[in-house]
Amino acid sequence: MRHAEEGLEEIAVGSAPSSQPAGQDGDSGRPLPRPAASGPERVLRPEQVLPGGVRYAGEWLGDHLDGEGTQTFPDGGRYEGRFCRSLAEGHGSYVSSKGDIYEGQWVAGMAHGSGKFAGRAGPTYLGEWLHDKQHGHGHESWPDGDCYEGEFKEGEKSGSGRFVWDNGSMYEGQFSENSMHGEGVYLWSDGRKYRGQWSNRSCHGRGVFTYTDGCSYAGEYEHGQKSGEGTFTWADGREYSGCWRKGQLHGLGTYTMANGERKRGEWQEGRWVRWLQGAEERLPAMPEPRGLPGGLQAPEEPAHAAAARELGSLGRGMLSPQRSACDSPQALPDVSL
Repeated sequence: MRHAEEGLEEIAVGSAPSSQPAGQDGDSGRPLPRPAASGPERVLRPEQVLPGGVRYAGEWLGDHLDGEGTQTFPDGGRYEGRFCRSLAEGHGSYVSSKGDIYEGQWVAGMAHGSGKFAGRAGPTYLGEWLHDKQHGHGHESWPDGDCYEGEFKEGEKSGSGRFVWDNGSMYEGQFSENSMHGEGVYLWSDGRKYRGQWSNRSCHGRGVFTYTDGCSYAGEYEHGQKSGEGTFTWADGREYSGCWRKGQLHGLGTYTMANGERKRGEWQEGRWVRWLQGAEERLPAMPEPRGLPGGLQAPEEPAHAAAARELGSLGRGMLSPQRSACDSPQALPDVSL
């Protein structure tokens, strides 16, 4: 997440030159209506140049921009909406010099409340904001078809959410700091599925991986690889249940044939070492559980995604939508033995 070059703080800087008496219209000198209160009258004045080359046309209350107005910045950025004590407050819209647009609620010169961000290059966010950051529930989408809907915290995906890639793959579950983290389900577009625990984009903890050909693995993962205790089941009924390390059979385990016959044995780094039943320590005439069917390839990041992440944000401090760690989950379950 990057900070922008332009500042929303600049929407409300400086005070007006005292070219008109406070409380009078800039052309006729007529007082403008305002809510009943003591103090100066709100007046409408023609465009004036403020410190820093900022131009403002609209309502004033004493020496403050207050009410409806339009402010134009030297770089071409433009804010139109409500002000309170020289800060954007209430409903308003801002178009940056790059063409990014935010329209929605403002508090003290910051995007705060409900609002919509539309980046010139395509990213769009519709939802809740807090102090210029995505915060609360929102929907974020990208021109290549990727989209996320769920919870945000201080500009990052955190909480429950659903991310869908343009190729149809989908993750639904918990996020933390823009990463898949906690309990969640990842479904590939070809039908493969992992349901279980995640840590920083990796399968970590207990989970179940299901293949399209009927095979499955249920057990422990560590940093994206099968590690610990787990059971792999083939579609024809064969099964290995035992120890794994770094994605490979390693340690003691039990191999069950399709006819129900079981053999307990030892494996090291994916290779069978010996059987442990009685004196029979030779490999019987049965398939050796060496390779699992099917490879696992995570959705690839679109070629332009890296460039999209470099988009500037709407205003200084305002965070534009970013996919970050969800662009392309690289550390997904390892399926090699």
